Amino acid sequence: MIKNPIAITRKDWQQVAKQTESDFIEIELICSNEKIHKSRVEERIADIEGHKLPTWQAVLDRNYELWESKQIVIDTSKYLIDESVEIIMNFIALE
Repeated sequence: MIKNPIAITRKDWQQVAKQTESDFIEIELICSNEKIHKSRVEERIADIEGHKLPTWQAVLDRNYELWESKQIVIDTSKYLIDESVEIIMNFIALE
């Protein structure tokens, strides 16, 4: 998964898709429920040796620019993984 908290990185990936004549779909994953989001951050376990996970405060302090042009927004506090995948696959089928 590519995480793009700032607009310039999202634009760069869009440009790569254009240069390689690939399809490009913007999918923003959010968690609108702060309690659930905080719990997920604090309970996460690193699965890569030596990888240091961010604290909740680091997540709050992160520079995040709002998306200007998103095609799909999935709120992970409202949908299970399978439901989220179904939303994405249905969108792709319409394209």
